[in-house]
Amino acid sequence: MNGRWVHSGLTYMVTAALIACAPARAPIDPPVAAPTPDSPRSTQAGYPGVFTPDVVAYPMVIPTQDVPATLTAMASTPRPSIADSTLTPPSKVPEYILEGAFIDSSHGWLLGLSAAAGQSRYDLAATTDGGETWTEQLLPDDPYDTDWWNQAHVFFADPMIGWVTYPGTVLSTADGGASWTTTVIPGVIRTLARATDGTLWALEERWAEGVVWHVTGPAYGDWQDLEGDLPMDLRQGANLVLLDAQEWWLSGTSLTENGSMAPQWLASGDGGQSWAERTLPCEDPRLQVGAFIALSPERVWVLCSAVWTSVESLKAVYVTSDSGGTWALRGRALGAPVDTLSSAGLIGSFGALSDDFVFMALNKTARIELTHDGGTTWFSVPAPCAIDFIQATFIDQDIGWAYGGGCVARTVDGGLTWTCRWPEDGAACASPDRPGPLGPP
Repeated sequence: MNGRWVHSGLTYMVTAALIACAPARAPIDPPVAAPTPDSPRSTQAGYPGVFTPDVVAYPMVIPTQDVPATLTAMASTPRPSIADSTLTPPSKVPEYILEGAFIDSSHGWLLGLSAAAGQSRYDLAATTDGGETWTEQLLPDDPYDTDWWNQAHVFFADPMIGWVTYPGTVLSTADGGASWTTTVIPGVIRTLARATDGTLWALEERWAEGVVWHVTGPAYGDWQDLEGDLPMDLRQGANLVLLDAQEWWLSGTSLTENGSMAPQWLASGDGGQSWAERTLPCEDPRLQVGAFIALSPERVWVLCSAVWTSVESLKAVYVTSDSGGTWALRGRALGAPVDTLSSAGLIGSFGALSDDFVFMALNKTARIELTHDGGTTWFSVPAPCAIDFIQATFIDQDIGWAYGGGCVARTVDGGLTWTCRWPEDGAACASPDRPGPLGPP
């Protein structure tokens, strides 16, 4: 996905790295020396993971230092709610869309599952005209089972340079997806995003540790290890955001003396060389940091969420204008009469484009919640795709996308109304119980 202003798929945030980015994109730097292949950080193997409830349909990864044993031990992940018998070879877009990357009003990519010779496979589709037409882009054969569908991701830095990642694999393109280079890696890429200074960076999880990369070219071998130490066991779930090259934030959980998990937030001002504990903005003890969205090093939105729930989504939204020195509450759903957000559903994506425009997509209930006035008022619209799992992202305060399953829809009025962009007949976007915006815009 494109990480410029949105964190998608937040039901997986208990194991995912945090996404944050700048509104402006900077050119990718010239390649630098590749990391030393025989260094411990380059060869340590294993895939991290933590237990998540079965109802969420995400995998339990049994950690091991041995890659083949890890792959064998990974518990089978339930596929999306679509039977194999209903999958058909792709005509233009994947049969079941998992993730998207949209970088401007014209260019976008959709990663998902389709059927080939009776078996599921990963497929990618691209548009260069705002979703009017889609073109299938063939990916190299996937060496990993598509049952692990939630661990496959897509990100594009510009119309030409992009990546598709699986556990142990990075696919890179320098020609907009016309051709791909496959690189086997020691771990799994959890984040590809831009810091507020335009730096493109990635987090690769290896066992309990992580490597933070400066992405300096399409080839994984050209990425530069930023050599920051992450003082947190990534197997317990960790969120990383680079506000700039030096200011890093890391949130997650730590194990207390009595064996319980305690939320934690650490900050570094020297590129991960040293860390200091900060006070979490999440005032309710049921919540922990789910996503940071940085508009600048000073201006940051944060979503606090009860990530272990599977029926309702308790949450609170905060904003800071002084790099976390103080926080202001801008929305809440905590089961109280004064709530301004819905507590139904699970968060599929969360994003912010400005001091005024913030949005989130809610799984299970298939709704999108938005504010156009910085959280003073929120309104809810039925998601254009009548499916359980929905993601949303916005290019600016007018143009946005919602997608999931076999549905892709576009808005040009800030999320008030949506137009189906796939399938062509609009069937997947139509539903009689989705009459339009609810509440004041």
